[in-house]
Amino acid sequence: MIDEDRKLMELLEELSVTYKEYENKFGKGSLDYWLGGHDPVYPDVRSISKEIFKIRKAIKNNKKLPTVDAKLWNKFRF
Repeated sequence: MIDEDRKLMELLEELSVTYKEYENKFGKGSLDYWLGGHDPVYPDVRSISKEIFKIRKAIKNNKKLPTVDAKLWNKFRF
């Protein structure tokens, strides 16, 4: 369990760096209305790894991730 927790912490740090790389490429706030990603309450190694992969792929391909309209976003209940 401790190894998994350590891996999770490493991935969360890597995810933070990946978010910054994406925002440097596509602009500040460009991930604000993205529906992808992991569960922030119960993060797990697999979902965070997938999220990092998706974001890096978007950066590499110079293609923004799909987002929802701000009005629709504000109707969601998290």
